[in-house]
Amino acid sequence: MAVFYQESRFDATASGHLRLHGIDLIDTCCNWGTPLLVFDGDRIRENFIRFRQAFEKNYQKTMVCFSIKTNSNLAICSLLEQIGAGAEICSELDLYAAIKAGFEPDRVVLDGPFKPEGLLRDAVDKGVALVNVESLSELERLNRIANELKRRQRVGLRVNLTKPGFFKGDPSSRFGFSIEEAFNVFQHVEKYGNLDVNGIMAHPYLGASEIFLPFIKRLHDKLKLQFEFVNFGGGFHSAANIEQIAKSLTDSVKKTLSWEPTIVLEPGSFIVNDAGIALLSVVQVKEVGGRKWVVVDGGVNVLPAPDEKRIPWVANRMTSTSKDVVSIVGPIPAPCDYISTEARVSEVHEGDIIAVSNSGAYTLGYSSQFLYPRPYAIMVTREKGVTKIREKESFEDVLRMDRVK
Repeated sequence: MAVFYQESRFDATASGHLRLHGIDLIDTCCNWGTPLLVFDGDRIRENFIRFRQAFEKNYQKTMVCFSIKTNSNLAICSLLEQIGAGAEICSELDLYAAIKAGFEPDRVVLDGPFKPEGLLRDAVDKGVALVNVESLSELERLNRIANELKRRQRVGLRVNLTKPGFFKGDPSSRFGFSIEEAFNVFQHVEKYGNLDVNGIMAHPYLGASEIFLPFIKRLHDKLKLQFEFVNFGGGFHSAANIEQIAKSLTDSVKKTLSWEPTIVLEPGSFIVNDAGIALLSVVQVKEVGGRKWVVVDGGVNVLPAPDEKRIPWVANRMTSTSKDVVSIVGPIPAPCDYISTEARVSEVHEGDIIAVSNSGAYTLGYSSQFLYPRPYAIMVTREKGVTKIREKESFEDVLRMDRVK
């Protein structure tokens, strides 16, 4: 059986239909059509609380900011805001979504390598908690904007933990300041009179204990800097051992630093990925080239971000013991459009429903209107049952911004 089917939130009806919190997911397809994105609201809540408690158990001064870019749906963001999450944003759209979902600006952290003037101005004007800058020109621009708005903005510097020359040409090396560049900037932070440069950031959290925290200690020892915010970014994904990671990271903070900064964490996929399920209809089954192909009505247009953790299951035949090896592909006429190659599933027929696990991260935001309008999204909870959280698009929605004259 599927990993997700073994969890208590899932079971099967007498006829073999996959159920989530008692809701027959095959019935939801009859009501809402396919493709259909289903989000388990209770799972989102549980994942966030588990993540926060893993860190707070060992370190109280913790700020957990959900990565809005991972899933900016307003219902999902609002749910997280209501249970105490902050928001990590990377664009004007992210900021707009965060405020609309109910996040107070003082619980919002702005990251990212591209921050146009309008975004910086809006962030400073609204009073976001922290802006993590990635270059000297951005630092100078932010200082000017804060002066013009007569505001004082809290700022962090993003440090790139990549060793010089180790990943020569690697695009990830473009982010933030190198360690030595950051050290030089921190020596002269007093020149930015409209900014409180009292934060420091690295992303992902990997390498924090070996490189990042010793660098922060060096800044304290050499420059007498005592940061208010130490931001470890994200990259936690769906780590099964989050409690172990949290203890190791917070133990390193307490061991390395002589003061207690607020640690900032920016999880995204860990919170929402395993809470998302894609339901897809089988429209064709055929054999070509010695392989059995299952064509479904949603592919890279619905699940564009590849994830090796996604597992397909025949949702209307969960109790079947017959097995088949198939390749599941989407409706887009391109070789890259596939869900899974050589998946071992129950025997598949046209009209069946395929459920794809781990479909909650980067699906709504990355999904496209290429050839097909984007589908409904719904949320399922024990308390409220099924709630629509995103409308299905029409052809008119897709072409609404076009002009012929």
